[in-house]
Amino acid sequence: MANTLKKIFVPGLDQVAQTYTVESWHVSQSIDAFTGVEAYNITLSGSLTLTGSLAINGLTDPALTDVLTIDTTTGQIYYTSSTAIAPINNYISSTVTNNYTSSTVNNNYGTSSIVNNYTASTVNNPGGSDTQVQYNSGSAFGASPSFTYDYTIESLSQGNNCLLGPSATYAHVEGTNTVALQPGAHAEGGSTLAFGIASHAEGYNTTSSAAYSHVEGNTTKATGQFSHAEGELTTAQGKSAHAEGYQTIASGQYSHAEGYQTIASGQASHAKGYQTTASGNYSHAGGFKNKSLGLYSFSTGISNIANGSYSFAAGALNNAAGANSVAFGFTTYAGNSALSAGILTSASGQYSVAYGQQTIASGQASFTAGNSTTANGNYQTVIGFKNETSTSPNAFIVGGGTSLANKTLVFASGSQFQLSGSFAPQYRNIGNIQVTPVSSGVAVTRRDYNVGFNASNVTVFGQVNRIQLPSNVPVGTVIYLQRVGGQTTSFNSASTIQISGSSGHLINGAAGYTFPTTIYARRMFVFSGNTTGWYAEGTSFN
Repeated sequence: MANTLKKIFVPGLDQVAQTYTVESWHVSQSIDAFTGVEAYNITLSGSLTLTGSLAINGLTDPALTDVLTIDTTTGQIYYTSSTAIAPINNYISSTVTNNYTSSTVNNNYGTSSIVNNYTASTVNNPGGSDTQVQYNSGSAFGASPSFTYDYTIESLSQGNNCLLGPSATYAHVEGTNTVALQPGAHAEGGSTLAFGIASHAEGYNTTSSAAYSHVEGNTTKATGQFSHAEGELTTAQGKSAHAEGYQTIASGQYSHAEGYQTIASGQASHAKGYQTTASGNYSHAGGFKNKSLGLYSFSTGISNIANGSYSFAAGALNNAAGANSVAFGFTTYAGNSALSAGILTSASGQYSVAYGQQTIASGQASFTAGNSTTANGNYQTVIGFKNETSTSPNAFIVGGGTSLANKTLVFASGSQFQLSGSFAPQYRNIGNIQVTPVSSGVAVTRRDYNVGFNASNVTVFGQVNRIQLPSNVPVGTVIYLQRVGGQTTSFNSASTIQISGSSGHLINGAAGYTFPTTIYARRMFVFSGNTTGWYAEGTSFN
């Protein structure tokens, strides 16, 4: 079958016209036609003028009565009945073996010879149907319905039951049961769907439904724009989200879920590990079954919850429930701006701190440490073991209980100071304070510190050589007196200082106590009560 010269190959893409590129094959078809390389059917409109000879080969003899004639003056060829003309010079016979409805040759030929110069001619037509890609099949054109190029949308299909949508320009499908519906989409593998613009689905049973999304693996879905899902049964729902691993879900914008059955639903959140959840915006959950629910929260370890905004939970079974809270250790709880650490501790009061084991800080800004201690009052500090609870604010409590009963060893709140049990005072040096003289001697008004006195200051200007101890102090108050000067040549080395208690209190059962004259001599005085007064211990520090 002869070819046909043409100027349009693919409408709007490949044709010989203004603004289109003229390719080599556009010109070579004409050369092949007129040089006899390939057979072409040529239809002329108008006249044909030849310089040289004309040969018509391969004509058949249908036993027609019409013949060709030539006007030697004009060179024009006519056909007419053979009975209408007489024999022409130098022509014995003429046979035309093809049917032509019209033909004009505008050249003068004295003689004409028509011979058949072709013994055989073979033309291979394109294989297969329209859009099927051609390939060399045993030196002939081959084609397959599983390998097609849709030139109307410029997209390629390779495989079994692959589908290109009518708008899927520049798309590509390959494999089995793959679908690409939008421009630039690519689906490959088995039962993959690329529905979004420039989306990419690969693997098995994967779906990339959003623009520029990417899925891979087994039964994964990318429904968010620019999202990426990989692994098995993962879903990337949020914009620019990333889900990987097994049954992970990244639903928040810019979120990332990885591992096993993790969920990142907060914006820019991150969940990793095993069954972790990061639902707070910008939160992070890692480890085993941890949850970060608050804004900017963080949890790691085993089964922890960071519920408050900016909260932190680490360890096992801890709950950072309040905003700005920290809970770490084992089974701890922290309220707003609170810190709980250790084992079974609870800091439920705002700004509270609970350390140790089974400690409770429920008061505002309270502090508890040790074992089984409780700070119920605001601003309380409780340490030790199993104290008796109190709601008094600003209290300092030392617990001294047993496994069977709670007990408070020390309780101090406001002006109240209570001591349970025996008291064994120890010498303490808290610095020297110079005592200034008064008209009736020197009155010590502060307690529980060192009082250093100079004998010259006590006895000068004829004042009474006496130091008076206070009376309005709690039982157990300790005062240290030490002679730091006064034994000089200006004074009698045997001069003494008399110590007495105010309000008639006794000292060692007597009305007064004579302080040693030795320089740097030091005595400790302990207040034992309103009836017994003061007790002076006779130890000297040199």
